[in-house]
This record gives sequence, C-alpha cells and structure tokens, in this order.
Amino acid sequence: MKIARRSAGGGATVIALDGELDLATAPEVREAVMGAVGNNGAGVAVDMSACTFIDSTGLRILVEAGRKMQEQGRKLALIGLRDQPLKIFELALGGHWEMFDVTDRGG
Repeated sequence: MKIARRSAGGGATVIALDGELDLATAPEVREAVMGAVGNNGAGVAVDMSACTFIDSTGLRILVEAGRKMQEQGRKLALIGLRDQPLKIFELALGGHWEMFDVTDRGG
C-alpha cells in the first residue's frame, strides 16, 4: 500500500491510497486518515481510485473516519470508489451512505 497525502483547495486534505487496504496495511492507513480527520477543520478526501482491495478492517477505518467527521457536521469524501472496494461498501452500508460524499463512483 502506498499512501500519499496532499493539500487541496480550501485547506482540505486528500489521502490517496494505492494498493490493498487490509489487515496488514490498516495501521498505516488509519494513522494517515484519522490524523487528517482529527487535525483538519476543512475537508478530508480519500482517493480510492488506485485501491484494488479492501477488507473489513479497511472498511472499519473509513467508517470510523466518516462517523467522526459526521459528528463534526462534515462528510468524508471518497473519490474513485470502484470494483471490489465499491462492492464491499455497497454490501456493508446498503443505502446508508450519509457519512460519505462519494464522487467518481464507478462499477
């Protein structure tokens, strides 16, 4: 898993994930995502366009971050959610996506 962090307009932070988000890579991803959520009054986006796999551990990290942002009156942005990661989100969340702002969602 490669993790890249960059600033976007308006002080937002984008965390780009490249590879598999699973039990082995979860601690590093959690640190990056939750660190951005906790330290940023602006937006936080997770670019999933190069994420090829996600398991329940990875899903839990993103749901936790989404809930924390929802408590702050914000949404966690997910960019480029597709293929296996998209299917996992659909199965786990059903129609309950309210903590996320999903853009560039593909099949």
